Amino acid sequence: MCVKNNHYSPLIGEVVANLNFSRVNSRRNYSTFKNKIDTNEFKPEINPWFITGFADAEGSFRCNMKKKSKYKADWEIQPVFQVKLHVDYYSVIVGIIQSLGYIGTVDIRHSTCNFSVRKLQDIIQLIEFFDKYPLISRKKGDYLLFKEIVSIIQLKEHLTTEGFQRIVNIKATLDFGLSKELQLMFPETIPVARPLSEPCVVPDTQWISGFTAGEGNFSVSLDKGIFKSLLFKITQHEKDEVLLIAIKDYLNCGNCYLRKIENTVDFKVTKFSDITEIIIPFFNNNPILGVKSLDFKDWCLVSDIVKKKEHKLDENVLRIKEIQKHMNRGIII
Repeated sequence: MCVKNNHYSPLIGEVVANLNFSRVNSRRNYSTFKNKIDTNEFKPEINPWFITGFADAEGSFRCNMKKKSKYKADWEIQPVFQVKLHVDYYSVIVGIIQSLGYIGTVDIRHSTCNFSVRKLQDIIQLIEFFDKYPLISRKKGDYLLFKEIVSIIQLKEHLTTEGFQRIVNIKATLDFGLSKELQLMFPETIPVARPLSEPCVVPDTQWISGFTAGEGNFSVSLDKGIFKSLLFKITQHEKDEVLLIAIKDYLNCGNCYLRKIENTVDFKVTKFSDITEIIIPFFNNNPILGVKSLDFKDWCLVSDIVKKKEHKLDENVLRIKEIQKHMNRGIII
């Protein structure tokens, strides 16, 4: 289903005309599609830094290699950029595709929305975008390796033994590395060094919104059914600790906590004054797109109740419990 050529199918009974969501329409198990729609129905204006932040959170850069025949050198090389998410993110993906210039394809299967860029001309356009709006997480290392593979292919050096081996050497470091088949086929492979990490600096407020749309979490904690606290959290692998520290410094609130057993780091904001004076105003001014925006709106509703000191009233105790139940992929019946 190629978005670029308007060959993708909408969900039955739903044409997403913009990036606004309602919780009732967002919690579905999509599996049936029909009819083509005109992409002019979509009118998103997605900031490029939001796209970069979202890619830092959810994007992946890979190089697929598939054997075409029994000959050792006869392999198909396919660089791929991919974002694979729940179908709740469908309209955000379509908005990103439009903002990037209608590159790539989107494939929806049951509850999964898969956006991928495979055509060489589309990948070159994608590289131009990320060179202008650079990634800042450890994923930037994958991007630079990916870009090197594409450069080899552009120069047609992959058709030579030396050039092909260079790609294998890069793939050994990229993403999940070499399969057992490739390790056996190319025993002389020497993985290239991963690009050195640069100082991590948040480039724009919209980058944080995009990253939060992918990795952020807004939650409400209850104790015996009574409101206890609000929490804004972003969790990453411990190798991206510097990224979370950069976010903490940019927002000037919260703390980072290392969980050694899980090899993860949490950036958390729990102080109520920081939530009401920093986090909520920040995302009101720099909106989160997609289904996670619903959790933020619900989170704000609870914040307003607590701010008015009305969270212990019987009717609001029940209301907060109901709001919490529907947050973070809760189901509305």
